[in-house]
Amino acid sequence: MPFKNDAWLMIGVLVFLAGCKDSEITIYRIAKDDLPISAQENTGESQKSPAPEHLAPGHAPGGVHWVVPHGWQEAPVDAASMRLASFRVPAGQGAWAEVSVVVLPGPAGGPLANVNRWRGQIGLEPIDEPALTRVSQNISSAAGDLAVVDFVGVTSGIVAGILEFSGQTWFFKLTGSVDMVGRAKPSFLDFLKSLHDES
Repeated sequence: MPFKNDAWLMIGVLVFLAGCKDSEITIYRIAKDDLPISAQENTGESQKSPAPEHLAPGHAPGGVHWVVPHGWQEAPVDAASMRLASFRVPAGQGAWAEVSVVVLPGPAGGPLANVNRWRGQIGLEPIDEPALTRVSQNISSAAGDLAVVDFVGVTSGIVAGILEFSGQTWFFKLTGSVDMVGRAKPSFLDFLKSLHDES
């Protein structure tokens, strides 16, 4: 009978509500460190390691400083670049050569390997250690002695100075066409001689 079915339904609802009244709801709090990494990322609260600070040219702690020659213009450096600094160097008739400063830890492969890489950039064959000794010129600065090389390719030239300083190798490189490098070389050598330690 419909009435009897409704009565049983009402009795069932009352029993269910009475049971809920006596039950206890427990809330579990899980520490964030116990969550899987993917879950932490989904919360938007996962911690990330801070990006390495990009050091301003010439202001690395315990680093090498310099005097920028008259007429040189500091060029922007891409944050992803290995360069510490870049400069545009006037080379006459509205032309500009380029100077780059790169710092690497330790010997950075050694002078010969880097010199041969530079020679390859301007189409020259690699040389051996005795030949490197013959073509290198020593220049003194307050930061230490630099080995300076000067190479002329078919259309491009490179003058570069290598400085070992405080467990690092500093590379200073002038590049451009043969004519531009020739005109910019005197001020570049003055730049190398101005290197000093302000630590």
